[in-house]
Amino acid sequence: MKNLIPKELKVGGRIFKVKQPHDSKQNAWGSVLYNSSEILIYRYGLKPLEKASKQTMEESFIHETIHAIDFVYNYDSLPEKVVGRLAEGLYQVLKDNFTIKAKGR
Repeated sequence: MKNLIPKELKVGGRIFKVKQPHDSKQNAWGSVLYNSSEILIYRYGLKPLEKASKQTMEESFIHETIHAIDFVYNYDSLPEKVVGRLAEGLYQVLKDNFTIKAKGR
């Protein structure tokens, strides 16, 4: 997975613009702005000046993507804890299965 985070993400009939790295003073690694159809992946996170690693930004993108899917298809009803666990699991599956190259290629 060379570049997991695209500039745009289509979910249902909506196109979300993905902005990263985005500066914020929020107590989070990312967020979805439903009214403006934006996914923000923050450069700094939970502690002041704690810079996000590439892995943290990719995990945050997956997390916010699940929120966007939940919003479009499920009326924003998944609890944050469920979104977090799904994001961790999906990120691990993507990393483990899509970075392996077949021998001889």
